[in-house]
Amino acid sequence: MRILKITLGLLVIVVALATYKADTIMKPDAELGSIAPAVAFTALDDSAVPLASLRGKVVLLDFWSST
Repeated sequence: MRILKITLGLLVIVVALATYKADTIMKPDAELGSIAPAVAFTALDDSAVPLASLRGKVVLLDFWSST
């Protein structure tokens, strides 16, 4: 019975710490529905594509590295 109480106590502590971290540390910099920052990306033909030119369209950004 004592092991069960200790396990439940530790579980409560872990959940409390995870909730605390999620609320204080892992907040996104931007709010949902806010305007994206002014950035430009390079297209496959080496032309610059400003993100603002795609306003109103669905944009999927895929960041990857081959290093």
